Amino acid sequence: MAEEPNFETAAPIEQRDLPTLQEALQTNPAAGPRPLTIAEYRARQEKKAIPKHKRSEPRVKLLQQRRLVKEMNQFPKNESDRQRYIDRLQNLDEKLRNGAKQRKRAA
Repeated sequence: MAEEPNFETAAPIEQRDLPTLQEALQTNPAAGPRPLTIAEYRARQEKKAIPKHKRSEPRVKLLQQRRLVKEMNQFPKNESDRQRYIDRLQNLDEKLRNGAKQRKRAA
């Protein structure tokens, strides 16, 4: 069985704290941080930015239609207002149909 170290048998050990940043830079100046270039800075900022989800055009038109239907059911009191909403709905419906036809032709 090995003897446990005590004050009589222990060997001296040199303990030293880790070097400070200034000491490390004095021994090796190239190890320090270098300034970022403009391109590197912009690249870092772009990585941090979360891209926003963009809605497609047909999706936007469908949402507009839904809003119009809700408004039409709630607000118009007289026939002229109701007719205005109906015209806008038909216009949006035509745009949606024409957009689908154009996408099919393009594909």
